[in-house]
Amino acid sequence: MIISHFLILIEVIVFWMLHGFLFEEMTTSLGLIGPLFAGYTTVIIAYIIDHASVLKDDGSEVSLAFRMVSFMVPAMFVLVVAISVALWAFKVGFTEFNQFKVLVGLLEGAFGVYVGQFIYAMFKKGASTAPVVVN
Repeated sequence: MIISHFLILIEVIVFWMLHGFLFEEMTTSLGLIGPLFAGYTTVIIAYIIDHASVLKDDGSEVSLAFRMVSFMVPAMFVLVVAISVALWAFKVGFTEFNQFKVLVGLLEGAFGVYVGQFIYAMFKKGASTAPVVVN
């Protein structure tokens, strides 16, 4: 999630450099996408710092349903946001920036709730073992 969100932020900047976004559109887009990126990153980094010397695998496994959903929801989220950014940059499907802005805001909010559940499950504060390993 961190890498994909970072790449989407870079995508917005690259499309701005290629004149697919006006400066105001680029900064608004970064303002919509950046906070969720910062939220995920903060939780994961805090976990790593809290467990700097005690990371170990307890051998526990997670269910197939957890594994599938923990990959599918973030993958769908990243795909939809990245495609939305590209569509606006090429002016396909949106007639005005406000439509794009509302869509990205809704996607960040809706998916953020679900992805946040997985981030929390994998990186619980105060947990004594390594994060849940999804194979």
